[in-house]
Amino acid sequence: MRWSAIIVISVMLIAGGLFLYKPFNYISGLIKSEEEEESLATDEAMRMYQLCEHESNNKERCYALLFSDATKREGALKAREMLHALQKNDPTALVCHGIAHAIGEAAIETNLQKKEDIFRSTDFTECESGFYHGALEALKFYDPAFKLDKEYVENLCSMYSACAHTFGHLVVVDNALRNGLIDARTSIQKCEELFDGMNLSSCFDGVFMEHIMKQTLADHKLAERSPWAMSTAEEGEALCKQFDGKPAEACWGVVGSIYSVANTHRIEIWAPLCEKLGTGDAFWNCYRHAAEIAALQNSLDQEKVNALCLYFSSDESLLERCVLHIVSALVGTSQAFISRAEHLCGILPESARSNCRETVYKK
Repeated sequence: MRWSAIIVISVMLIAGGLFLYKPFNYISGLIKSEEEEESLATDEAMRMYQLCEHESNNKERCYALLFSDATKREGALKAREMLHALQKNDPTALVCHGIAHAIGEAAIETNLQKKEDIFRSTDFTECESGFYHGALEALKFYDPAFKLDKEYVENLCSMYSACAHTFGHLVVVDNALRNGLIDARTSIQKCEELFDGMNLSSCFDGVFMEHIMKQTLADHKLAERSPWAMSTAEEGEALCKQFDGKPAEACWGVVGSIYSVANTHRIEIWAPLCEKLGTGDAFWNCYRHAAEIAALQNSLDQEKVNALCLYFSSDESLLERCVLHIVSALVGTSQAFISRAEHLCGILPESARSNCRETVYKK
């Protein structure tokens, strides 16, 4: 009987890792030392790595599912510690928006009554604010008080400054749920009811990302997820041509990201695709989004990262604009990219480097 119990417990430990973390440590009491906590986070991160290492085409999605489960068991801050431990072992996890998104969604799902604390008090700004994006999207599905009206939106956005992009995703999802339609024009009109200025442009970004890639729609079985492929870019191109002004610029930004990913971030392929748009804001948005996503790839060395902005070497203003955008993307994703960002600042004229380095450390 005794050995049967031991075997059952051992199987549970190996199969699920569910007892790696417990709120009460039966050997040393409630409080663990920092070393113990770090060791536990490292062990759990290694387990996740082993489960996902062969998911070469969908590793981030694999990690996202595991981190969602970990958050429901241990909370968002413990999951964040596991993420940091994972990033030390697997550099691909430095590009972590999808992982942080899953952590944020799980945090709201399991602690809806503490939603304001989650937005106001949880220091989880890396991964391009993926944690807050996920938490905000979860409110749509778990919070009965959720409303797409200006007063509700303004209250939420007072707690989380970069929320307009996420609402862009949500107006598309809301229209699909209410009316069975995935319609960019209706979603653009809803953004115009909710936001103005820079927030309006950010909402447009979210609308077109969701309309083209269908990531949140797919998560809730409202559509099939689009692949990061040239076929998706071509569908996006057709959509972008139906708009002008700020909506068109936002649309071309999404298409630029797809150009980069679909062509393994090779600037010699994706830059000419953006160049077809001329030299205006549509071109800039296409190029900027493509360059930002390329700069985060471990496959690019520093010389290739620098080349993303040296493309504008003949125009000092555009060169600085490009560098500042990419620096913000790098340090907004992970502190591990600080060195890459610092070196990128170094391609600017001496007079502009101080401002660039302030951007690195301000983040």
